[in-house]
Amino acid sequence: MPHLDPTSEVYAARYYCLLDVLKTEGLVEPQYDANSPGEWLAWAHGVRWMIRFLFESRSRVILLANDTLPAPRSFPEIDELTRYLDEVFHRDGNQGDILGSAYPTITWSETLVLLEQANQAEHRPLANPQY
Repeated sequence: MPHLDPTSEVYAARYYCLLDVLKTEGLVEPQYDANSPGEWLAWAHGVRWMIRFLFESRSRVILLANDTLPAPRSFPEIDELTRYLDEVFHRDGNQGDILGSAYPTITWSETLVLLEQANQAEHRPLANPQY
């Protein structure tokens, strides 16, 4: 990476740190519990904010330094995580109904979360027996 001005360096550093964190976030997704959805929802919303900051950081570096960083979607882990959360949170681009609302409700699909976690569990190797 060429030498950037200090502001661009900060955004570039934030971009690469977020990439490292987000590459592993899909691996530490908590198991969804319908009786207590708070843990999963906190994880999902936290990851969505990190993805937003990832794209913002990349945009700022490109704007301020006219430099390019690898696209977030060029990393399979980030692309898969983004698609998963977009699907769960019904991100179809239609945000007109929540604009101007004091406390907008973000719709999401509990069924999709449960199906995805069940599919992952089927492909996961069995745990080692504990003696």
